[in-house]
Amino acid sequence: HTAAAALTLLRKLMPLDDLQAYIEDNGHLPSVPSAKEVNEAGGHDMTALQLKLLEKVEELTLYTLQQQQTIKHLQGKLDELELHQKPAK
Repeated sequence: HTAAAALTLLRKLMPLDDLQAYIEDNGHLPSVPSAKEVNEAGGHDMTALQLKLLEKVEELTLYTLQQQQTIKHLQGKLDELELHQKPAK
């Protein structure tokens, strides 16, 4: 995949709260068939499954990068607050 494809995927990422609600409601990740669906279909196309898993790995990477940006932002704010609260000598 290209950087442009990753950016397109980033724009389509479901907010994590929505993702959690989806998993709680459905018992599986979005766009990944449930075990019941796989059993009813008589199995799974392994090529399609590999591609879907790759997509999920890319999504996880993008979520991780978003979280890292948030952590850096919050750490900067914390450092700034600590700097202003140090007692003057």
